[in-house]
Amino acid sequence: MAKFVLPSSSDKVPYIGALQPVDLGSQTLTTTGFGSFDGVKIFAPESSTNTVVGNGAGTSIAAGALNNTIIGRSAGASLTTSNNNVLIGAFAGKNVDGLDNLMLGSLAGEFANGAGATRNVYMGTWAGLGTDDASNTAGDNVGLGWRSLRRVEDGDKNLALGSNTCQALTTGSRNSVIGYSAGLLLTTGGNNILIGHDAAEDLTTGNQNIIIGNDVDTSAVDASFELNIGNLLKGTRTGHGSGETLGIPFDNAPFYFGVDGILNSYIQWTGSALEIVVVEDDMDLVFKVNDGAVERSITWNADVDQLEHSAGVFNWDDDFLMIAAEKIQFRDTAIGIYSQADTFLDLFADGGVRIGDSSGGAPTTYIEFEANGDMFWVGAGSGLPFGNMYIATEVVVDITTNNPTEVFDATDDGWTIGDLNLVTFPTGGDEHFLTVEKGGEYHIAWSMSMSTVTGGANVEVEGGVMVNGASAASGRAHRTIATTTDTGAMCSSTFLRLSANDEISLFVLNESNFTNIAVAHATLTIHMVGG
Repeated sequence: MAKFVLPSSSDKVPYIGALQPVDLGSQTLTTTGFGSFDGVKIFAPESSTNTVVGNGAGTSIAAGALNNTIIGRSAGASLTTSNNNVLIGAFAGKNVDGLDNLMLGSLAGEFANGAGATRNVYMGTWAGLGTDDASNTAGDNVGLGWRSLRRVEDGDKNLALGSNTCQALTTGSRNSVIGYSAGLLLTTGGNNILIGHDAAEDLTTGNQNIIIGNDVDTSAVDASFELNIGNLLKGTRTGHGSGETLGIPFDNAPFYFGVDGILNSYIQWTGSALEIVVVEDDMDLVFKVNDGAVERSITWNADVDQLEHSAGVFNWDDDFLMIAAEKIQFRDTAIGIYSQADTFLDLFADGGVRIGDSSGGAPTTYIEFEANGDMFWVGAGSGLPFGNMYIATEVVVDITTNNPTEVFDATDDGWTIGDLNLVTFPTGGDEHFLTVEKGGEYHIAWSMSMSTVTGGANVEVEGGVMVNGASAASGRAHRTIATTTDTGAMCSSTFLRLSANDEISLFVLNESNFTNIAVAHATLTIHMVGG
């Protein structure tokens, strides 16, 4: 039984087990040796720099332990040689043998185990309690509030402020959690920022989330890389630079940009469209893209009400779809493009629509569709393919068989080139046919006046069109030459489907004898009428 030594005054209190006189305010007690009173022990073991108060408190302190303050039943019971711990409360830091811990409250940090439990701050009943497991070596944690970090084992560098915050956390690290029951069920998740009453209370294993607001939660208990601020601003990220999203999830909820307190522009989702609204007069709207080398921008110029591109050109790499009969208009409402029905494309202009060679300035070669429906071409070499050749000086065709013979003079051909477009006329001694460059349906018309070179009455002569040296079945004509002094004329026309590089010429056929035919005049004209 301890000895009690009382001062001379009867109102003095006993001091039990002091090794030297201690000043307790206005009361001075005298040392008598170690003692106890009603289950409380007050002593300074092994070193005068340690203060220990409580039954079973600091019972393992050994030489070398410095600057520890331990108050409460069994508080710091396992601490041996560690320094700078403040453990106050029944069972506070009972198993701790680490450095620089502050644990205030009944059962605060009770199972924080061994030398690994270092630099922790636990304040509140059951704060940082841990589990009865040798792996409870968590360090650098701050848990302030009833049951905050209650089950922590080896999760490091966590901040939990508020009753019940992160009360289920075991191995998760680097979480910053503020608010009553915030991160309530979080166990192994790390690197989360959770702020607000019941913020992310259902999250368990997710990582790197930012959740702010009362009762605001993640999309799933294991969600990671999510942002949710008040259920108003949301975002996700699956990896740096890829799969990133940021959203404002409410219909008709504007996202404002203000100047001097004036809401002069904002972005708004209406439920069916995303609107970018600029309220102020003469305020341009600019979209910029910079690939690291070149900056490009698209600007709505409020001064002239037009869209402008910094490079002067708009490029689309994908389909551009207008789903209704809306118009793209130019200069005024009388000029533009639209689709009146889903099977038509309509171009309209009150003066006319021109399609041609112009990329700036007035075109010089083009097709024009006037507002009244008239159509014509302007400029040389324009329009559909066409060609013409003719004989102006008599050509004698040498007849050697009763088969069709091409009309040309063996000496000088005799044909002269006319107007051509996408049709050629050869040079160099073979000048008696036209060659088409484009395949398609052609209208061919011809005429010829001729006579026989030598005698013979009632000579039957036939004429027509040849394609690549073979007579065509259609487009033929017939004439009877009565005498050698008789000059007859014949003509015909037809439609033929031609291929590119086909050669078109005329033939004559003497059905009566082998008398040569003299062609005084002839004309061959072709033009494309279809594909």
